[in-house]
Amino acid sequence: MLAYENALLWRELFELARLQRVDHEEIIAMAYRVTDDLTSKKRYTEAGHILLYYAEDDRRPSSD
Repeated sequence: MLAYENALLWRELFELARLQRVDHEEIIAMAYRVTDDLTSKKRYTEAGHILLYYAEDDRRPSSD
């Protein structure tokens, strides 16, 4: 899985993690690592997708 993560092949990474039944907390940690790497490469749409669907983090400002 590390090779997929390093290559930013995030779809394959998360599919493999699902097939290997990786712990939910590790999925979230992977999501944040991949998001940081994608953001550094200005791949914002993909990073947002990962945050939303894999890290379950929408980072929307509160309406308070």
